[in-house]
Amino acid sequence: MKNDEIIIIGAEGHANSCINLNAASSIGNNCIINSKALIEHDFIIGNNFHISTSSVINGELSIGDNTFIGSSAVLKKGITIG
Repeated sequence: MKNDEIIIIGAEGHANSCINLNAASSIGNNCIINSKALIEHDFIIGNNFHISTSSVINGELSIGDNTFIGSSAVLKKGITIG
């Protein structure tokens, strides 16, 4: 198998995530992340958090303590909850 170079332009968002594997991400204590939930890069999640099945948390957002995200919810970039 041939090893090709990867060129990444930019250093935030998806590029930063590729370079540093979900850089700037934090998940608090006592959290539940159910099956098929997707959590992207550059996020902060507080304590006692629950994300239900098939939900999507896009990058660059903050979710406070004691928060529940229901099934199939989609949270967009740049928001703050709680």
